[in-house]
Amino acid sequence: MTTAEADAAAGAPSAPAAAPVAATPPGRTHGAESWHHGFRLRVDELAVRPEFRGPEIVDVARAVAIGHTKDGWLDARVIGEALRAGENHPQDLKKVWHHVARWDYAW
Repeated sequence: MTTAEADAAAGAPSAPAAAPVAATPPGRTHGAESWHHGFRLRVDELAVRPEFRGPEIVDVARAVAIGHTKDGWLDARVIGEALRAGENHPQDLKKVWHHVARWDYAW
């Protein structure tokens, strides 16, 4: 006889089942919502911090900006275009994104 069977035979209460997780109804959230305009950074602003991810990443960012923007702004769309074009190593583009997310332009 297992321990659980012995407990049940003795009338001991069984362990409670895991509490159900309350599902959030569609269209509802758990707090106040706010709009974020997205992360953006000018390549010139990125270039003033070469120590953050290395000077070679500044060069990658400049190449991305030249090839994929008209105004020098880097954002997720621009970095994604560069990734799809296969022009740079994905890890280098990830580091460009680190700059964008860390030093985001203040809207």
